[in-house]
Amino acid sequence: MSDKAIIIAANPKHGDGGDVEVHIRYAERYDKVFWDLTPPGQHDTEWANPEIRKGYFYISGTGEVKYKFLIEDARRISEFKSSNLWDNVKKYVPDFRMNGWKNPNTGYWYGLLIKNIVKIPGISLDKFELANSNKPVERVQNYVIVLDRHAKEVV
Repeated sequence: MSDKAIIIAANPKHGDGGDVEVHIRYAERYDKVFWDLTPPGQHDTEWANPEIRKGYFYISGTGEVKYKFLIEDARRISEFKSSNLWDNVKKYVPDFRMNGWKNPNTGYWYGLLIKNIVKIPGISLDKFELANSNKPVERVQNYVIVLDRHAKEVV
């Protein structure tokens, strides 16, 4: 498994799409759930981190990383929809996300199929290091790739 992880910014006050607890309930029912990400600069590029299988949610209101999860698959939404995967994965797209998935202008967004979302004791962002520079994480607006030095603490 990779020594990298992703930290995703979540904002529970921004409706269902940013509410981790809503996604947890969905995943409890279906075993997995999709979370969408907009690529940096909103450019249509392939998911550049297929080796990453672990992630965290940063809750902007608290300023802490409060959840961990596993990534089963990640790629552009258009790839999920145009492949033979769609019939098998569409049940993991909650209704509140399906409108975005139906929009042809969002096909370049990334869909992360996640599972095992677990609440953890809060970890401040500066305890994580950016994978590309080994510097402490100062902020997360969308997502960042980090070195996963907390894996043992939160497994």
